[in-house]
Amino acid sequence: MEMVLSVHPTPLRLFLFCFYILYNSLLPLPIFTSKLTNIPFRLCHQNDRKRQQPSSPEAANSTIGGNNVEKGMMMDGINGTQGLASSSNLLENIEQYEQVGNKGDNIESFQSGDGGDGGKAYGTINQTLANQNIEASKGFTFTEFKCIRMTNSKVTCCDFSSDEKFLASAGDDKKVVLWNMDTLKTENTPEEHKSVISDVRFRPNSSVFVTSCIDNCVRLWDAANPRYCLEEYSVHSSAVMSVDFHPKQTDLLCVSDSKNEIQYWNITTSSFINSFKVVQINTTIISSLNILSCLPNVLLFQGGNAKVRFQPGVGQVLAAAYDNGVSIFDAETSTHIYSLQGHPEAVSYICWDANGKTLASMSPNLVKIWSLNSGECVREYSSSSENQFHSCVFHPKNSTILVIGGNSYLELWNIDKNRTLPILAHKDIISSLVHSPVTGIVASASHDGFVKLWK
Repeated sequence: MEMVLSVHPTPLRLFLFCFYILYNSLLPLPIFTSKLTNIPFRLCHQNDRKRQQPSSPEAANSTIGGNNVEKGMMMDGINGTQGLASSSNLLENIEQYEQVGNKGDNIESFQSGDGGDGGKAYGTINQTLANQNIEASKGFTFTEFKCIRMTNSKVTCCDFSSDEKFLASAGDDKKVVLWNMDTLKTENTPEEHKSVISDVRFRPNSSVFVTSCIDNCVRLWDAANPRYCLEEYSVHSSAVMSVDFHPKQTDLLCVSDSKNEIQYWNITTSSFINSFKVVQINTTIISSLNILSCLPNVLLFQGGNAKVRFQPGVGQVLAAAYDNGVSIFDAETSTHIYSLQGHPEAVSYICWDANGKTLASMSPNLVKIWSLNSGECVREYSSSSENQFHSCVFHPKNSTILVIGGNSYLELWNIDKNRTLPILAHKDIISSLVHSPVTGIVASASHDGFVKLWK
């Protein structure tokens, strides 16, 4: 009888399986490097893992210029916590990057709006990148830390008091909501305006503030007792678009209307000082000595029909947005110095950096950065089709970063590196942005009725 020797298959299969695992563990995995952050990650190929979308836009975290930008949340004074992403969430979000494709790792895909999930997919990826390195960051951060619904209507403007005790916001509901930054309680002014409030500005080093309105009126209030109006100025024949106080001569108030007339008022004496206005035919500025002799209070240069803002600190010049440009005036003499031109559309928003040497001007699809010394444009940035521009403010602690308010996104533009980063911040147009140089807080106001604080 012939003997047949056989080997049991189980040990052999176990040996081969262990060898396979050991062999694959020694192979290098492909490296993914974000163009925005230069943070390397190893891609883990687990395509059978369930994809998970972020639960809400409030969970967004992002990076700019190699630094982390994190975003927390506080709703109506109640803290919410957002921990670091777990390893499984990290894998799931990286897998989503694989689905988006090569466009997802570059901010240009968000700006161009080509293919994929657009800004939503890009934001999800960068949430992951920021979470991965958030504890190691010692650089620039931008975090939402408070959020409150100011109204059920659109918010069009907001401003901090100099001591940052109050944040005032206003808009379609014809009244001002004052947010006490210490107690987080709010108080309203009476509904004395008859239409949309277009601008609100605090007097420097005071609780007094002023509102401008489409009803042709300007009203003076005190945040310490906002239950009644201190003064009303009803001298404009058209909608009042913007107001601002001089940073040093704090009783000097500048008012601009929709017909390009700029007026100076003394709020202490409630007296009119002077005005200067545009005179145009077929968009050509008329310069005639005969007209000047007939109209002594009229300067034949471009005035402002949108925002007016004094230069911070010294207040030597006044910037006034008009049509497709910005006029720069000597604040004391009202003499026109030069015009900043080059926007293809009407300029709707302007802001100064903290030292008053740089000005940003904004139209719906373009932001320009101007040097005050030369009067030249030193940098510009175009919007994407998904996120037109509506407001902007220089970061109070880092003037190389401009915070841009869009349809619902905040975009952080690193001017020196010419890099941008979107953060989904609101559910509607971000109509106003202001900052506090004292604490470095940025406030964003939106048509969704919310005001949010960032730092």
